[in-house]
Amino acid sequence: MSDAEWAFFEPFIMGIRQPNGRKPVDHRRVLDGVFWIARTCSPFDATVVIERAVTFRRRGVETRIAIPGREKTLAPDAKLIALITQGHRWFAELRDGRSESVRDLARRHGVDQGDVSRVPPLAFLAPDIVEAIIAGQQPVELTVTALRRGPELPASWDAQRRMLGSA
Repeated sequence: MSDAEWAFFEPFIMGIRQPNGRKPVDHRRVLDGVFWIARTCSPFDATVVIERAVTFRRRGVETRIAIPGREKTLAPDAKLIALITQGHRWFAELRDGRSESVRDLARRHGVDQGDVSRVPPLAFLAPDIVEAIIAGQQPVELTVTALRRGPELPASWDAQRRMLGSA
């Protein structure tokens, strides 16, 4: 599309705004594509069909599409790593006597005793699960909320793997 043609259409198109959160559209490029299809009489089919077995997994407040065999996340979860690190720190405080109890630990850090009691056991998470979390290869449903609010973490690493979906 020439600059003169774009100058004619631009005032009509640029008044159209994108809904919040969407990437901006290059309207000139879209219009150029429409004119190309019209000029060449090229068939245009915007229908895309993807046939693949998928499941939908809740992860915090979002829902993700999980493809069987590829259900691992792609990037390390900084909050999950921080929670495990906090578990090691808080366990060390209890072990070394800097805090006398979970109640004392909660008071020292200004958090609820119920929240504190769930964190030190993360120091005993199976090493391969920790490595997977650091690499961002944990199961999609393994989140901070799952570790904080889920069932009590078993002592057996095999049981942990089964419970957390890493088996």
